[in-house]
Amino acid sequence: MGNKKRLIIIISTSVIVLVCSILLLFHFLGKRNIDTKRYNLFVDGKIIVEKDGKYGYLNRKGKVEIDFLYDYAEPFYKGVAVVCNNDKYFLIDEDGRPINNNNYDYLEIDHNSDKIIFKRNDKFGIMTLKSKIIVDTIYDNISYYSEGLARVRNDNKYGYVNEKGKMVIECKYDWAGWFSEDYAVVEIDDKYGYINKKGELVISNLYDDAYDFYNGYAIVEVETSSGNNYKVIDKKGKTIYTDYDYISRTKNCFVVEKDDSFSIINKKGNITGLSSRFEYASGWNSGGYFVEYVFAEDDDNLYLLDEKGILIYSTEFDKDYWSDIIVDYHVLEFLYAKQTNSKLIIISSNGKTLEYAYTEEDPKVYVENNKIIINKNEKFGVIDFKGNTLVDFNYDSISISNDDYVVVEVNGKYGVIDLKGNIIIPIQYDDIPVSYFYYYL
Repeated sequence: MGNKKRLIIIISTSVIVLVCSILLLFHFLGKRNIDTKRYNLFVDGKIIVEKDGKYGYLNRKGKVEIDFLYDYAEPFYKGVAVVCNNDKYFLIDEDGRPINNNNYDYLEIDHNSDKIIFKRNDKFGIMTLKSKIIVDTIYDNISYYSEGLARVRNDNKYGYVNEKGKMVIECKYDWAGWFSEDYAVVEIDDKYGYINKKGELVISNLYDDAYDFYNGYAIVEVETSSGNNYKVIDKKGKTIYTDYDYISRTKNCFVVEKDDSFSIINKKGNITGLSSRFEYASGWNSGGYFVEYVFAEDDDNLYLLDEKGILIYSTEFDKDYWSDIIVDYHVLEFLYAKQTNSKLIIISSNGKTLEYAYTEEDPKVYVENNKIIINKNEKFGVIDFKGNTLVDFNYDSISISNDDYVVVEVNGKYGVIDLKGNIIIPIQYDDIPVSYFYYYL
């Protein structure tokens, strides 16, 4: 229910060419503070690579900084990294030395608080980046901190501890979510309400589903004999909008569904109609960041609209040719791409346009960090919005990282080049993980 459905997936794979498909929809998440540098290819000047089944770290010159010793390894963060051997986790410093002699069943760095969640003997605790324990292994589960509090679970009841490890809200809830705008969703007797950071029930548990607050409003759901009733409430629990079959949101508006028809409600309560021919319409967000667009679809096409319901792009514009609506997730920019009999045309929501000679029978087009990855003769390369070739068409796969390095694959081996084609890491490794984040229900 509600936040309970939220999964967080960190995808790390060398094969990723980030598929810019608008079908990846992420609903109802409040804004999170994301440290995007965490998703750079080189973190603290080091990159993780795999060789012969073991992971190690190289520097920007391709020199081995930490040897290939680990079954699993994560990027460095403020001088420490989590690594694993034989299903046991431990911390290393930037020279590859174990920070302490302890091995754990699980380790995870919480970037929201600069703490480390660890597990030993089926119990969880919290320690600092320097391995000072602030919460001993006394909980059945511990989640990331949000707004200074971490959710903990014992005996199937949830509560919260602060950053000093002190329990500030006892474990008494059947379920509890992250804090957003000083409120957290909690479950009591199969119903959902909201508590504040004092543990006070500030909005009664009246709902069958409830979601995080964002800009002062939250979406809730009540099950009725005639179906699910979605509502929007404010932080006093007052119902603002009600009696809808479904509600999602954009940055500034709500997208509501009633009797298979969709509408947009803005902050002033004004309603803009959407076409009833849409099979689906929803607000769109990525990584918990809402954008000013509405996504819609029918049996055959995808549509992008603004918050007034005005159509921006549609794949039905050119039915005789390939077309798609794609997303550059690095900068949250939407683009319309189509192929005529001789050209690739890309139009961005920021007004950038490209017309490029292109005759591929099976076009594959991705946009990452304002660069365009396309295929030619079964090989991939990179061009810019002026049509200049940045990376020649020599590679079986390409992914552009958050810090503008290019991971390339040739015959199952991976390396790194820059956008001038210079080799940074030789193409000889079994894997070079590229990390992206997605939040979704």
